[in-house]
Amino acid sequence: MSAELDMSIYEQRNGERTFDEHYNNLQPEQLTTIYSLQKFGYALWFVRCIQEANSLAVLRCNAMNIVCVDKHGKIDKNPNINLR
Repeated sequence: MSAELDMSIYEQRNGERTFDEHYNNLQPEQLTTIYSLQKFGYALWFVRCIQEANSLAVLRCNAMNIVCVDKHGKIDKNPNINLR
């Protein structure tokens, strides 16, 4: 069973994570980028934990503008992620 699937099952069984729990899963580089994006109206939506210390922050400005920030703080404006 993959780590992503394990986390999906955890979240489904234990409910959604709190805002602080999402931020605790982020790297300093991600936080810096997220704070910059917040100036443009983006807000942290959720954090997908792929592996330990390898999280993907997903932000949205509105329902149509979604970006991802990888563990190095790089922004992906056209993410290829599956939303549940």
